[in-house]
Amino acid sequence: MLAMLALGKCNLSGPFPSWLVNLDKLVNLDLSSNALSGPLPSWLVKLDKLENLDLSYNGLSGPIPSSYGNALPNLKELHFSNNSLSGTIPSLLFSLPSLRVLDLSVNQFSGRLGEFHNASSSPLEKILLDNNNLEGPIPRSIFELTKLTFLRLQSNSFNGSIPSLHENELWNCERLFLSNNSLSGTIPSSLFSLPSLRVLDLSTNQFSGHLGEFRNTSSSLLEKIYLDHNNLQGPIHMSIFELTNLKYLVLSSNNFSGDVDLGLFKVLKKLVFLDLSDNSFAVYDRGSNSTSISFPHIEHLSLRSCNISKFPGILKNQEGLYSLDLSNNRINGEIPNWIWSIGNGFLANLNLSHNALEGLEQPSPDLSLISDALTVLNLGGNAFHGTLLQTFKDECTLETLDLNGNRLEGKVPRSLAKCKKLEVLNLGNNQIHDTFPFWLENLSQLRVLILGSNKFHGTIAHPLTNHTFPLLQIFDLSSNSFMGSLPSNMFKSWKAMMVEGKSQSQFLSAKIRNGYYQDKVTIVSKGLELELVKILTAFTVVDLSSKQFHGDIPESVADLKSLRVVNMSYNRFTGRIPASLRNIKDLESLDLSNNNLSGKIPLQLTKLTFLEVLNLSQNLLVGSIPQGQQFNTFTDKSFLGNMELCGPPLSKKCKDVEASPPFAQSQNKYDWDWEYAWIGFGIGYGVGLGTLFWTLALWTKGMREYTIFIDRMLLLIFPCEAFYLMQRY
Repeated sequence: MLAMLALGKCNLSGPFPSWLVNLDKLVNLDLSSNALSGPLPSWLVKLDKLENLDLSYNGLSGPIPSSYGNALPNLKELHFSNNSLSGTIPSLLFSLPSLRVLDLSVNQFSGRLGEFHNASSSPLEKILLDNNNLEGPIPRSIFELTKLTFLRLQSNSFNGSIPSLHENELWNCERLFLSNNSLSGTIPSSLFSLPSLRVLDLSTNQFSGHLGEFRNTSSSLLEKIYLDHNNLQGPIHMSIFELTNLKYLVLSSNNFSGDVDLGLFKVLKKLVFLDLSDNSFAVYDRGSNSTSISFPHIEHLSLRSCNISKFPGILKNQEGLYSLDLSNNRINGEIPNWIWSIGNGFLANLNLSHNALEGLEQPSPDLSLISDALTVLNLGGNAFHGTLLQTFKDECTLETLDLNGNRLEGKVPRSLAKCKKLEVLNLGNNQIHDTFPFWLENLSQLRVLILGSNKFHGTIAHPLTNHTFPLLQIFDLSSNSFMGSLPSNMFKSWKAMMVEGKSQSQFLSAKIRNGYYQDKVTIVSKGLELELVKILTAFTVVDLSSKQFHGDIPESVADLKSLRVVNMSYNRFTGRIPASLRNIKDLESLDLSNNNLSGKIPLQLTKLTFLEVLNLSQNLLVGSIPQGQQFNTFTDKSFLGNMELCGPPLSKKCKDVEASPPFAQSQNKYDWDWEYAWIGFGIGYGVGLGTLFWTLALWTKGMREYTIFIDRMLLLIFPCEAFYLMQRY
């Protein structure tokens, strides 16, 4: 009698195994982490001895059969997470008499949750419904599940408010995750007094109003509170400083107001993660000149946009700090030398961008003194002047270096080549006077290279380089003084941009202990200046605008099949627009304006079905504008300044000779779309050859009833073959 069957991670594929119906004595069934597909079988209810059922991490689809809620009386744990299951969740599923764990997370369930029957006597301890499409209010009865210890409903579309809790409701709940929904109203203060609660996550909702006073905080076990990205307002209530077990406090991106003294947090001895960023209050450090204040050993401190005017003195004694964000404040003057030694070598992320900093305290520190763990250094958006920092040590651990938006001069230091892990280099919007730094090609991990809006000059073609950059996804040389032609072999080495169908769920981030720093760059896309706070690894950009490049646009650009944005405007490119650009199927923005491009607009560009922005204005293009697909959505602004262009959306009408069938709009009378020509040839050849073989087959089967007419026709069309066959029979 088989009671347990564990086939997890066994590369099973295809429909649900039907032979399992015969194993009616099974107690535990684990088929997780396979490639099973198709619907859940209704006969599964025949396995009524099951106590644990795990089908998570497969490709199962369709609804959960309603019969599951009327059977399986012994089921204690049900794991269906990370599939493609859909439809509404059967309400009877929550009433299974023995069910303690229900995990339906990361699926496609929709609709509303019904009320739970007999919630007070339910054995449910863990409910995981996160990352679905559930909507409507959270059922009132879910808070009446007296044995519930873990509730995860984040990343859905739940709305409405959280009711005030009565006595004994959620009494045993230890972790409550309701983030990334559309919940609104005020946050009940009773949530912070639940005797067993350790983690409360209400972030990324629409909660508003003031936080009330927390009661019975002396016995609270709360360790982590996430209230960020809401509309909360008013001052931070003093009762929050009575939560003495607090380790994580995240209040960022709200409308909290008033003044906050960092010295108040000294009572939270266990605090390691503090984020007060992006609010309307002013944070100050009243005891900054005193070394007697015993402050918690913070590991992550984010005080972005907190109206800070000077470096908080409490930082000097922080021995375990690994991430410090003081960006978007009013700090001016020089960066003190002691900033480089905080964290005792553990500092990994230092973001001082968008302040009024002018330089480094003298004597200027050598960059070899920076923390051995530093992976992110962001000093962009300040007032630094003079030359770039020149010395990078051999053991450089930097993954992101952002100096954008300063007044830095001189050349790019060659010692930067020692930073072999560098993924993001942003030197844009400075006054750097240098030639193209070819030696950067040795940085094989580089994904983002921004040199735009500087004083770079010369050619980017170099006979001694291989132009590697295999992982490059954003390349910005705009608004410099580069000149010459574009080397075609440069694009051929950008292997990462040649991959189609990249996942859009992965962000480019520098890894930091216990978290990530999300890289942020500014690019010109679709005619607008965009700030990418999170850089998708699927988002690829080439910006070569506002320079003096000339010659033809290399055909090899079309090999970069994952490109989303191409900007080659304000150059001196000549020749025709490459029809091969149609191969960049995911292209969203194409700007070739203000060049000397000639010839007709390739009809093949109408195949770019994701193209939202097209600018071909101010060139020497001629002929009729292609019609159909995305081209029907563009206004005349996309084509102005081409005196010989005609047809919609321009007011200039084409002559009769221009009003020709679509294929006649190609570059010349021989410039056909060979893709279709070969298809036609193949069909004709196949039909003709098939007819021949069919006729010959009839002959070889010994059919002698030929008419005189057919015999003569065969002799006329296939004289040799017909004569040979007729001789045989």
